[in-house]
Amino acid sequence: MKPETGYCVCKNGKLLIKVNETAGKDHNVDVSMHCPAGKPVALVHTHNVNPNPSPQDLQTSKDKKITVCIDWKGNVKCYRVKGSD
Repeated sequence: MKPETGYCVCKNGKLLIKVNETAGKDHNVDVSMHCPAGKPVALVHTHNVNPNPSPQDLQTSKDKKITVCIDWKGNVKCYRVKGSD
C-alpha cells in the first residue's frame, strides 16, 4: 500500500498556494499548516482505502478550524465540520 501524501493550501489575497507537501504512512499523514505568506485554508491528503473522511479527519477540521480535503484516486472532496468556522 502506498503511503498517504498531503499538503496545505494557503490563501494569499486571491492566490491559492500549495505548500508543505509531505509523505506519511499507510493510513495517516501529518501536514504542517505553516504558510510562508497568507493563511492556511485547507489540508489535502490522499486516502488509500475509501473516499470518506475518517473520524480523525473530521476532528482535525473541528480542532484546527480548517477545511479537510480527501484525494481518492484523483477525485478530491472537501469537508468542514459545522461549528469550525
